[in-house]
Amino acid sequence: ITRKTVVDEAGIHHEADAIVLATGFNLQKQMTSIDLIGRDGRSLRKLWANGASAYHGAMNPGFPNAYFVTGPNTGVGSTSVVLMIEMQIKFIMKCIKEAGRTKLIEPTDKATISYNHTMQKDLQQTVWATDCKSWYKDETGRIGTLYPHTARRFKSEKRQLNKADFNIILKAMP
Repeated sequence: ITRKTVVDEAGIHHEADAIVLATGFNLQKQMTSIDLIGRDGRSLRKLWANGASAYHGAMNPGFPNAYFVTGPNTGVGSTSVVLMIEMQIKFIMKCIKEAGRTKLIEPTDKATISYNHTMQKDLQQTVWATDCKSWYKDETGRIGTLYPHTARRFKSEKRQLNKADFNIILKAMP
């Protein structure tokens, strides 16, 4: 690299105003970089070993009162992630309010499986599911990062808690 050019292996000088070093990143592995241990010693890393998924991208069965702000299937390619984070925080605050100080809240297995089945089915109708190589996909081609719809729909889906989708129990007090 000289003051104004990048020199390739053949010795040819290419003028450049800027050089961008893009090393990439792996969102799938980032989600399991730390291990969260839930009820009965349940490991989030093990749960997500074959792809991260969560109820509304925010929580998992077996991990009461544990929340993700930018969890699985919460990113969109059409708006700022900040907007998605704000909506996710409002959803999480509804869960916290529902649990209060005396209860534990977690989604049911049935609701979580159903939600994630719908996410993956709907993602198959997007450009992200085509044959292109993308960091949105894991090694198997599964998309665990993106939300398949608009930010407006994301917000609408989080407007109210469907209490039937949750196990809400009294906390054991010390």
